[in-house]
Amino acid sequence: MIEIADLENYRSQEIQASIGKANLKMTEKFSPIDYPFIKGPVPLKWLTCALFLPGHSIHVGLALWYWSGVLKTKTIKLTNHKCTAFGVICNDGVPVRFGITSPTKLRALRYLEEAGLVEVHWENGKAPVVTIIDVY
Repeated sequence: MIEIADLENYRSQEIQASIGKANLKMTEKFSPIDYPFIKGPVPLKWLTCALFLPGHSIHVGLALWYWSGVLKTKTIKLTNHKCTAFGVICNDGVPVRFGITSPTKLRALRYLEEAGLVEVHWENGKAPVVTIIDVY
């Protein structure tokens, strides 16, 4: 059985360890590849519209905004690789993936296009070129 004094000691060690990790991270240079994040501003109205679309529209939308920040452009050639094989390793050692299959990507892009959130240039046998439309 754990005594209360031992529990308090354990908690203080855990807190100190987390503070040490936070300080280490704050001094490092962040990049979207090493530490994935979505670069803003992302219009809340855009996200809200995508959230209520069918299927995985919000997932594809977040992938678009992520790659828009990485590539520093609102026009993205959305390849299957960008939707599935995104292999950033997080702190827990697990690779992060968008996990969007090709048919799901195409359906979601149609929904996003119909909603007026993106413009898509479709060409047979090639990855669609998507331009994010700012909605305010």
